[in-house]
This record gives sequence, C-alpha cells and structure tokens, in this order.
Amino acid sequence: MSVGNHIRECREGMGMTQKDLADKLFVTPQAISRWENGDVEPSVDSLKQMASIFSISVDELVQDEPVKKEDVVPVTEKQAEPKLLGICIKCGRAIYDNENYRHGSKIVTHTGRSHNHEHVTYKVGDDSQGSGLICEDCVNRMLEQKRIAKLQYESDLKKKRSTSWVWSVIAGVVGIAISIIMGVSFQKAGNQNAAITMYALTPVLGYGLFSLIFVLINNNTFVSDIFFEIVSFAFVKMPGVIFSFSPDGLAFLIIIKIIFLIITVLIFAFVVLFAAAISMLLSMFMFPVSLNNEPSLS
Repeated sequence: MSVGNHIRECREGMGMTQKDLADKLFVTPQAISRWENGDVEPSVDSLKQMASIFSISVDELVQDEPVKKEDVVPVTEKQAEPKLLGICIKCGRAIYDNENYRHGSKIVTHTGRSHNHEHVTYKVGDDSQGSGLICEDCVNRMLEQKRIAKLQYESDLKKKRSTSWVWSVIAGVVGIAISIIMGVSFQKAGNQNAAITMYALTPVLGYGLFSLIFVLINNNTFVSDIFFEIVSFAFVKMPGVIFSFSPDGLAFLIIIKIIFLIITVLIFAFVVLFAAAISMLLSMFMFPVSLNNEPSLS
C-alpha cells in the first residue's frame, strides 16, 4: 500500500477531512489530495507531523502493510470556546463559564469631614446574589482574610478578657487592703465604731472595685457610658485672667494660674470619685451581665 493510501486511511479513521488535516499541517487541501492520490510524495517533515497527528510512527505511516484502524486514535470533538461571563469586580480579570466564580457586590463608603476618604469593601453573595462577579482566586483570598480576621478577633477578645480579670483582681485586692488599713487606723485612734464599719465594708469595697474595673475594661454594659459621661463634666475651662505687664502683674498671673490648676485638679478628682462611686454601685449588679457578654473591642 502506498504512502498516499496510508494517509487516506489514517485521516478517515480519525474522522478528519482533507481540509482538517491541511489546517493542522499548514498546507492546502489540494496538497493533501495530491499526496493521497500518489501524485506527489510528502516531505519528511510533513510525514513526521502526520505521524504525530495520527499517533503512529513514521515507519508505520510509510510501510507497505495497511494501518489497522484500532491503531489510529480518533480525534476528539472540538471543545467549544469558553464563554466570557464578565469581569471580576475586585481584580479586573476576565471570568469565563468554565471557571469557578461567585456573585458579589462592591461597597463604597466615604468618611472624613468632607467625605473625601473612600473605603472599598467587597461582599461575596450566594448563588446569584450580588451585582457583579468575583473570580475564584479573589474569593479564596477574601475567605482567607476573613478567617485570619476572625482568629485575630477571637484573640483580641481573649486578651481583653484576661486583662480585665487581672486588673479587676488587683483592684479588688487594693480595695480590701485600703479598707483594712483604714479600719486599723480608726482602731488605733480609738474609734471602734468606725473601725468595725470599715472591717464590715471590706468585702463590699473589694467586690465593688473588682466589678467596677471589670465592667469598665470590658465596656459591654451601660455602666461604662454613665462613668465616662459623668467624668466629661470634670473638664471645665477656667476663665481668663487680666493682668498688667509688670513684675507684680506677672506674679499675680502665676499665682492665679496655680490656684486655677489646684481648683481644676480638685474638681476633676471629685467628679471622678463621684463617677466611680455611682458606677461601682451599678457595676456590682451588672458584673454578671458583663461576664456573660463579649468584651467590646471599640
């Protein structure tokens, strides 16, 4: 059997037309026809290319024996070109229908005094929820960032809770120590009633300071809002001072400023103590609530 007949059998065995084979070899269909009819012998390079296309050796292609049909690997159906579905709203990459993707939305918010700070976030939806498409790589990165953020959030909660316990215990011990010291002082001064009262108030003061610090650090009840709202009244602005630019006038200014500073400190101390007293009474009842709620990280 001639080479031309071998080429024809292999081509037909693979379900290819002369044009299909010609396109793969970058020749004309007429050249294929001339080879198969024996008018012209194909070049060595063409034989090698056809052998590769037919998945046989060059020797099998030029041998005298006919090529067995089972030796010819049929060509697979041409796969349809992937269809462009859209552009990833996060990275801008093209997304085709043969890829994994998710629907999502781009959320833009503006902050700042003149709303000139732009913050862009992306939300991954389910099924067809969302105004755009997000590619698989971006989805995986977003899920990984979400997982890391969750771990960081849980770590911060644990750290804040541990901090609140440590400082609350210290505050409770300090409260107990202060109460005992005051009781001993009253006892040495001969004021037995005051000493007994202080001794009796020792657990109350200890628990009060403990619960107050715990609630304030966790900041998960209304007690924190009340405390800081009262403390805000301590920041008072003292009036200006009129003085003459002379040694006596400067001395007068310095003395008045010192007096104002002392008054400011006393007012601040009084307001803070008052806020602490009110908040401590409330925190003694709100401690169980604060204990069961997650600490606020804001």
